[in-house]
Amino acid sequence: MNSIGREKKLENLINFYESQLPGLLYDIRSRRKKIRVGTVLGFLSSHAKVMGASAYFIEHDVEKCKQYYHLASKLTLASVGQDGGAEFEVGVDILAALLSDSREVIEAIASVETPALVKERSNPLNNRFHVYMLQLAIRGEDEALRSMVEKIAKHGRKPLREECAEEKDFYSLLLKRDKVALEKLIQEKHAPIKSHDPIDEDFMSYFGTLEAKLCWYRGIPVEIDHPLVPMELMPIRPLAAYDDVYDFLKPGWVPPPQGLMGKLSRWIGKRT
Repeated sequence: MNSIGREKKLENLINFYESQLPGLLYDIRSRRKKIRVGTVLGFLSSHAKVMGASAYFIEHDVEKCKQYYHLASKLTLASVGQDGGAEFEVGVDILAALLSDSREVIEAIASVETPALVKERSNPLNNRFHVYMLQLAIRGEDEALRSMVEKIAKHGRKPLREECAEEKDFYSLLLKRDKVALEKLIQEKHAPIKSHDPIDEDFMSYFGTLEAKLCWYRGIPVEIDHPLVPMELMPIRPLAAYDDVYDFLKPGWVPPPQGLMGKLSRWIGKRT
């Protein structure tokens, strides 16, 4: 897809999300008992990710991009435990947190647990096993991470099983801090693989970007020369301040009265 086509696709996504925004923001504040709160928060998180992608790839505004990824991560974290909330089947939400450079959301998302994640993170044939490996890598729990690699070497799927047995997989190279081998693996094998997320599939490699950013986060400044890996987002440069934007994400927020009492309260407010 050419640059004009992919930009138009992103613009269409923005228009779609923003057409839904007023109603969903009303629902999350005033109709919480009538909706799946986690699903709505997830939708708002996706909107923030779309805006983050647009900020970087269209507007070329790195700070604005990081702010949106921070917001997306806050919304994802707020959805945990809510009906329809994030379950971390894959690592896309972890990537958003890493790209924000916001220590608050990175540390939170590296420690988050859901029943499904806890149940499935010990099975090397399950996607959440790999999500847990990302969490361990961010937290610097290297011995636990090494034992996960060994599990894949014994019980994982081919060809990753052989790579882990030979210590040629990404995490083995990360633990050895082998910058040259990491660059070769990401550049030649993972960077060319497009994201499967419709938000950024024409702009970014999920695996290449995630692995490169994780390297930088752990102090290994890999250099990847590929259009699907946004190198300007790799250095760890947090913003001076981040904004949670929505009142319902701020500490101490209490939902307004719901149902009939809520409607009456809002009607009185408009009359005064």
